Amino acid sequence: MLAADLVSGPAARWSLRFILSVAIQLGLSGCAGTESKPDFTPDLLRRPPFAATFDGLQAAASKGDLDAELSLGEAYQSGENNDVDFRAASELFASVAASGNPRAELLMAKLLEARSAGRALYPPDMRGFNDDIAEGVNEDPMFWLASAAQHGLAEAQGALALEVRGHPGEERKWAERAADQADPVGLLVLGEMLTRPLKMARSPVSSGEVSKGIDYLFEASAKIPQAGALYLSRKYAPGEAAFSKGDKEVAFNVDLEEMAYLDAPPDAPMLILGQFLDGMDRAATDKRRSILDIAESSRELDAELARRARAGNARAACNLGFLLTLRQRGGKNPNGGDLSKAAEWYALAARKGASRADYWLGKYYRDRGEPEALRYFYLAARQGYKPALAALGDMILNGVGISADPEAARLWLVPAAAASHPVGLLDLGRIYFEGLGVPRDERRGLALIRRAASNDYGTAARTWLEQHAALGPAFAVPSRLTYGPHPDAAKGGCG
Repeated sequence: MLAADLVSGPAARWSLRFILSVAIQLGLSGCAGTESKPDFTPDLLRRPPFAATFDGLQAAASKGDLDAELSLGEAYQSGENNDVDFRAASELFASVAASGNPRAELLMAKLLEARSAGRALYPPDMRGFNDDIAEGVNEDPMFWLASAAQHGLAEAQGALALEVRGHPGEERKWAERAADQADPVGLLVLGEMLTRPLKMARSPVSSGEVSKGIDYLFEASAKIPQAGALYLSRKYAPGEAAFSKGDKEVAFNVDLEEMAYLDAPPDAPMLILGQFLDGMDRAATDKRRSILDIAESSRELDAELARRARAGNARAACNLGFLLTLRQRGGKNPNGGDLSKAAEWYALAARKGASRADYWLGKYYRDRGEPEALRYFYLAARQGYKPALAALGDMILNGVGISADPEAARLWLVPAAAASHPVGLLDLGRIYFEGLGVPRDERRGLALIRRAASNDYGTAARTWLEQHAALGPAFAVPSRLTYGPHPDAAKGGCG
């Protein structure tokens, strides 16, 4: 595996794919730019969502554009050409890597890690996708990661620092190289390494290196919410309460939706934020507090998020809408069952280009039985947001707000299923199993459905298997579940 633990416990294990993508996709601490929304018509739902981009990449790649070749490889890997093709992806990555391109080496490492992790999690009868790679390619992801790091790519250096954990000299060497280039993962790893004495000691530890480590964590917190949580937990010993202005910024910028779905360890963002909202009284903090407890008592947080949202911060507007949604789930919404206020904040964030806000608006309208949900799921899905791809494909497949169209649904479900979204896997599996708009392939369909059922959030897939149990032992519900974030969450901020 190309992963290491920064904190103990299964919930804290970070895969290479997560670490490598976190700095690019997760930590958007500022305001998203205003995006003009295209006109929406139902006909758009029947067009391949990424076809124009894919065709453009093919044309550019055929002319020798290396960046286009890499993006095309990523599209093959993620299913954006209406199926997953690891062989085509690995051929492109290997071709560009032959010229010593570190980005290609890093992408190859990510592909091979995804392949390795998938094979470890799912037996052959639960994969549903062909994950063969090109002949002659070195199949060791560490080979490619180390090569990318040696060629000076900061992202690879930060990830490699994680992989050599337990070898302090190597860990520090690669973390420092990454941090020197302001790579957030490198800053996080180096900051965590230098502040470890605080984790081991019962009382505060003062040293120049520890102080530097705290500074590194603070710098990383601008991009990675988990770094903000670690920064606050390492900086303040039990009993200390004085937060600086910068520390409050870190607390507010920790992503609320990420907190709700991480099954986080004791020093998680939700608890740090809870301590802040409790008046910085760490000694009185109940470490069993849930996000709903925090959401119920967070008037100060509401006011600050509202201020930022009105000033044009899309993430703040989206997070405020999400807090209201959380309270609704917990029966603690001050507006009772009315989520219209949350929808207003989502709409404000969506106008600023926040794809996650479009998604939550889609859920709001879908729960009200309004076809307007299709528009907002589409707007989020066209940006590649996996929960929206799954939700949109599900509505199209089941004829919700539009006439059922399995062929169109498949266009949206493939990339969602490729990302292991349980709804995407179940619906795509049904399409193949029942031969809905495609040649009937019960074996592949069942593999996808069983993969969905193995997800701890795959309740619907497990129900489907139970309903078909009489067809034979292959329809048994998997006994081993895999754990991940809630299907509504695609790690990251409302950016």
